[in-house]
Amino acid sequence: MVNDVSAHAEKTAGAAMAGKDGIVHAQTRLLLSYWQELRRGQLVPFRSQIDPRHMRCDIGNLFILEALPDGQQRFRVAGSRIVDMFGMELRGMPARTIAASGARDELRALIGRTLEEPGIGYARLRPETATHGLWEMLLLPLRSDGGSIDRAIGFMFQLAGSGSLDTLVPLRLVFERRTVERVAGPAASPGFGEEEGEPFRLDLPDGPRRLTALEGGGGTAGPRRRPKLRVIGRD
Repeated sequence: MVNDVSAHAEKTAGAAMAGKDGIVHAQTRLLLSYWQELRRGQLVPFRSQIDPRHMRCDIGNLFILEALPDGQQRFRVAGSRIVDMFGMELRGMPARTIAASGARDELRALIGRTLEEPGIGYARLRPETATHGLWEMLLLPLRSDGGSIDRAIGFMFQLAGSGSLDTLVPLRLVFERRTVERVAGPAASPGFGEEEGEPFRLDLPDGPRRLTALEGGGGTAGPRRRPKLRVIGRD
């Protein structure tokens, strides 16, 4: 009976696709809308423009990836729900950690294409060791200090399956589908940079998720003045 309910939920989730991008959940769409707003005529927004105070999606499901010069891809930060989902702290871990061994090349290719096109990356995933369960993942490219497109902000949401992941530990995912839709637009203008010493934290403690800005730099910055953002998880 449980499997029947789960299968029905997956079928319903698949039928709920809205628009050509195939995104199912409203929370995932909120991140896409926020990223599009940040572009403001740019091809890709800067990492320093990300401000969790202005996000309408649940930051517990967010993560940020970095592509390294040696070709490796790693988590710079992961939200509390992502950490709970995979049962480990992912910050600093290779991106392939969340994929089953047979899906790691696919994940690398998806992240790589998202940054290189650049484009909007999207995937539908299932657990490697279970019959039912469905996740969606959105990847959106970002520029880091110096203008290189070597960051991606992402969102993962469980669309269907058991609410408890205890039986899926360690959770490793395989792809049901993956796509990259190339974005078009003018090249970005310089003026924003990332402060490497002030990481944007998403792995918040349990309890109400609130963000308190201690320093802001949301105004217009000239070429000699770069905005800074420092965020504390709870006040």
